[in-house]
Amino acid sequence: MDLQRIFTKYFWSLFGVVGVVLFWAGIWDGLGSLPYISNYWVSLIVGIAMLGSSGLFVKQFGAEDTGNKQLLLLHHVSKHPFKHQFNINYYDKIQRKHLQVNASNLAKIEHDSFLVMRDKHGETFIPIHRVKSVFHKNKEIHSVQHLKQHLKQQKNKK
Repeated sequence: MDLQRIFTKYFWSLFGVVGVVLFWAGIWDGLGSLPYISNYWVSLIVGIAMLGSSGLFVKQFGAEDTGNKQLLLLHHVSKHPFKHQFNINYYDKIQRKHLQVNASNLAKIEHDSFLVMRDKHGETFIPIHRVKSVFHKNKEIHSVQHLKQHLKQQKNKK
C-alpha cells in the first residue's frame, strides 16, 4: 500500500469517530437542557422505560426469545443419543432453497453461530439464523420442553 492510501484509510476512520463523538455530545447536551430530563431521577426513569420498551433488557438477559429457544434445542439435539432421528431444515442462500439434513451429521455447534455438519464430502457450515425448523420423526419440534413432551408421549405409546 502506498502512503496516500494508508493516510486516506486512517483519515476517514478518524473522521467517522469524531462524527460519532460530536453526535453523542449533541444528544447529551441537547437532552440535558430539557427542563424535566435535567432531573436525574426523571432521566433514569425515562431511560429505563425506553430500554424496557425497546426490548434490550429482554434480549440481553432473557434466554426465552425464539432464537435462544432454537439454539438450546439444537444444543440438545447435538448431544442426544439418538440424534439420527432428528432432521434440521434450513435455507441455503447459495442454492436459494430450503434443504433438510440429518442431525447424525451434526459434528458440533461452533460459537453458537454455526452448525458444523460432517459427511463423506467434508464439512459444511450452516449459520444458526438460517435454521428454520427441527423435526423428530417427522414431527416439528419448537423447544426443548416441546421435545421432552414429544418423547414422553412416544414412550407412553410403547
